[in-house]
Amino acid sequence: MSQSTFPSDSVIQRVARESVLIIGGAATLVLQVAHPVVAKGVAQFSDFQSKPFRRLFRTLNTVYSIVFGTAEESEAIGRKMVSLHRDIAGPGYSGLDPEAQLWVLGTLMKSSIDLYEWSVEPLSEQEKDAYFTQMLEFGGFFGLSTPTQPHDWASFLTYYEGMISSDRLASEPVCREVTQAIVRPKRPLLLACIAPFTRAWVTEPIPATLHPALGLRSTRWTRGCWWLTKRCLKLARYLPKPLRWVPHYRKLRRKLRRSPDDTSPAGPSPQ
Repeated sequence: MSQSTFPSDSVIQRVARESVLIIGGAATLVLQVAHPVVAKGVAQFSDFQSKPFRRLFRTLNTVYSIVFGTAEESEAIGRKMVSLHRDIAGPGYSGLDPEAQLWVLGTLMKSSIDLYEWSVEPLSEQEKDAYFTQMLEFGGFFGLSTPTQPHDWASFLTYYEGMISSDRLASEPVCREVTQAIVRPKRPLLLACIAPFTRAWVTEPIPATLHPALGLRSTRWTRGCWWLTKRCLKLARYLPKPLRWVPHYRKLRRKLRRSPDDTSPAGPSPQ
């Protein structure tokens, strides 16, 4: 079996394999499009009005394919991603804009660690530093150059809070437009029907300072739904591990069981 991109004992695999992280997907997507460069690219190069969550599903599949795939698979996906993002360009935006790319990666990191620590277990600062470094390597598959800042988890948090408090996010009407397509989808019918419930998963994790500009509103309903969701997430750690893990990770484990002599860093039996 070919060598995996990331070892099985890596923090990035340990975090990404947990299915509960998907709960944070919608809020992460909204935070991403709060950046005007990202919002313009989504508005011009996607069918966000009719299929607002398609980008989220594509992103999740790409993330899992790289994190749990072989080096060859990841490199092939990376070439495709860089090519696709190179074609996303227009007045005031580019799919390879380094500031926007770092922000997109940062939202994935912050959401994943927050939900992992809430629902599974806390991580040490050393583990978070390792996760940060591995996520920067992951970002390289999308054409992201390694930034000089932030350089570790602590400096990343400083960067992240600085972005949240800056006037850069939600600074243009297109950010609100794309956000509302996610929060109040008209199609497909199923998403439209469950939107009152999923709205809590979008609104409550988003910093309140961004709510007015994005057209979000925290209500007793959204706060109650999010409170209940977080209580339920606490129970995830008690589920059998195969039920907790995403399909891509279960597939990796099956591959490794069929390759008992594999000596790659992925190891023969991830835990």
